[in-house]
Amino acid sequence: MPWVNNLHTVDQEATYLEYAVHKIMQGRLYLANIVIDDQIVGQVEIHNISANNHRGEVGYWLDSEFQGRGIMTYAVRQVINYAFEELHLHRLELITDVANEASQQVARRLGWKKEAYLSDYLISGDGYQDAVLFCKINHQQV
Repeated sequence: MPWVNNLHTVDQEATYLEYAVHKIMQGRLYLANIVIDDQIVGQVEIHNISANNHRGEVGYWLDSEFQGRGIMTYAVRQVINYAFEELHLHRLELITDVANEASQQVARRLGWKKEAYLSDYLISGDGYQDAVLFCKINHQQV
């Protein structure tokens, strides 16, 4: 994830955590750590939550050692349920680098709809990268 490259020191991580707490208190962020054997091995979140528009964006990461076991699919399924049942969101979005096939597989397994191809959408050390936008709609919500 490109933002990880901006966290080089404990102070930078502390600043990020303060930012996250502020966003959580505003109701614009929900974070859940994935913990295995008392070790944080990943995270799934809903960010840019809009109470007015009943939508949010899902993001996640998982240590490579734990990938390929269905852990992230399970975690994202739980977050989808939380978003729709507890936060009463209507729409979730997921944006992933076109090269991140594992992330796209998680979206497909969980029934997300591929909505758009976004040219030069993400920036990384190599310049701009294309991305794919997926969405999940809560059809149960009125």
